[in-house]
Amino acid sequence: MDIERSAILEQGSADAAEASDAQPFLTPAVDVYETEDRIVMLIDLPGVVPSDVDIDLQHGVLTILAKAKKRQAEGRCLLLEYSPGNYFRSFHVTDGIDGKNTNASLSDGVLTIVFPKSVRRSGCAVPIIND
Repeated sequence: MDIERSAILEQGSADAAEASDAQPFLTPAVDVYETEDRIVMLIDLPGVVPSDVDIDLQHGVLTILAKAKKRQAEGRCLLLEYSPGNYFRSFHVTDGIDGKNTNASLSDGVLTIVFPKSVRRSGCAVPIIND
């Protein structure tokens, strides 16, 4: 199983978003781990709630889009470093994962995506049928 970052897809979509929104995408940090039976991705999405995340796995491409909304603060602002925005990452996912049983969760600003590895047959015997 191999997951590799797709910089071409990432850059192309970011350019399109900048043209339409005039707001560039933020690139979240990602860690990828492999165990014997699954691939686990941890994606940092601070300020994002589950309803504002879109995860799509189509034709070997995993796309993650998310939106962090502006925080509502009480009182007068003394320092403002938090910047809401749109997150985008895209990865090429090779054969060997079970896309139908992939699941995701978002907790404490970290999106966790678990890809079970699919069972791959190495080959099989083909019987000869006598007529």
